[in-house]
Amino acid sequence: MTNKIGITKMTELLQKLVSIESPYFHEEEVMAYVEGWLKERNLPVEVHTYEDTRVTGFKGKNITGMLDGGKPGPVIYLNGHLDTVNICD
Repeated sequence: MTNKIGITKMTELLQKLVSIESPYFHEEEVMAYVEGWLKERNLPVEVHTYEDTRVTGFKGKNITGMLDGGKPGPVIYLNGHLDTVNICD
């Protein structure tokens, strides 16, 4: 049986994420959205800043959130990118 409410909420989240312009080196808005989305759901959020001093000089953020199942067992780590690629020729 499919959870239609869950699918609808996931679809809405994905639509919002792709509607936020986020070309690489310009991800501030999408990072802020994800941080707020996690906080609104009372999930622990950490913001890690970094800087590429060797090639680009870019200063960016990584957002991490955690959902604890409350039981001992394996840990699942999900990782994804929030930025997109600029349109080019």
